[in-house]
Amino acid sequence: MGYRIKTILARHASSFYWLGRYQERAEFLARYLQVKYFSTMDSNMIEYRDLTMRSISYMATGIPPQEEGLKETDIIWNVAINPQSTTSILYYLKEVRENTKGVRNLISNELWESVNKNFHFANNFNSDYLKSRGLYEFTHGVQENSDSFHAKLDSTLLHDNVWAFVKMGIYLERIYQTTRGLMNTFIDIRALRGEHENLTVENHQWLMMLNAMEATDMTRKLFKTSVQQSNSCQFLIFNLEFPRSIAHGFSKINELLCKINDTQDFNHLAKDSLQFKSAKIASQMRYSDYCEIENGVEKYLEYIMSQVFIFNDLIHKEFFDYKK
Repeated sequence: MGYRIKTILARHASSFYWLGRYQERAEFLARYLQVKYFSTMDSNMIEYRDLTMRSISYMATGIPPQEEGLKETDIIWNVAINPQSTTSILYYLKEVRENTKGVRNLISNELWESVNKNFHFANNFNSDYLKSRGLYEFTHGVQENSDSFHAKLDSTLLHDNVWAFVKMGIYLERIYQTTRGLMNTFIDIRALRGEHENLTVENHQWLMMLNAMEATDMTRKLFKTSVQQSNSCQFLIFNLEFPRSIAHGFSKINELLCKINDTQDFNHLAKDSLQFKSAKIASQMRYSDYCEIENGVEKYLEYIMSQVFIFNDLIHKEFFDYKK
């Protein structure tokens, strides 16, 4: 259905979308790895070191580790720069670069250079140094290079459909990673506290999640109270003004679809269309609140995750299906 994408072939639109998704995935995993590892090492949570490493591995792969007593250095290497792994930060940065190479003539030199720099930084990082004392340098470097990517994306490209497809990939992946991070926090809390409630342990986990999203300061500023489940979930799920919240992501995707389809008319949209579903969930989240899901937060997060998969399928069907 490439003819519907003004000036962009369907295969190019797909490349832009996926370079955005892989970029956001690499960036989130770098932040999560750094925060989860060092927050645990620097606190009274050090006794839960094995559980922390299992949590990091699960966040990276989506598969619970089967082996007990996994070596810390092996997990760090696998998540960061294992060239054979399809869930490492290096792999995601490689995919960003590969997708960008295919559309090299449609982007700025500055954006290409930022993509190239991040890939080579990870690809050339010394494995032994990473395992011994280079984890912070690696994760911080990936984040700094990612900041450059976002700056170049917004400041050196026309804000046309090229830009819109990259941003749509970024926002959908951001929703996905925020949702997974919240779900993983609930899993970690249950594993840490066992059968007894422990608010200190729970609140520390929520603090780490906010740190991984770079949301701690704004959460405290908004709620003016200590970090806990209620304000963390309210902020990361429903706050429309925070760029990494789920509600903000769906709102932006809806705006981008209006831009790509060049329409604001929702009266004649098919109810199973991507733009109708996008407008619907964006509106629902705008007028929803944590109190409404308090007794079923994890079930609600599962619903959000299902919507991400539906959105991804519909995006592919509407924009990238070459056979149409």
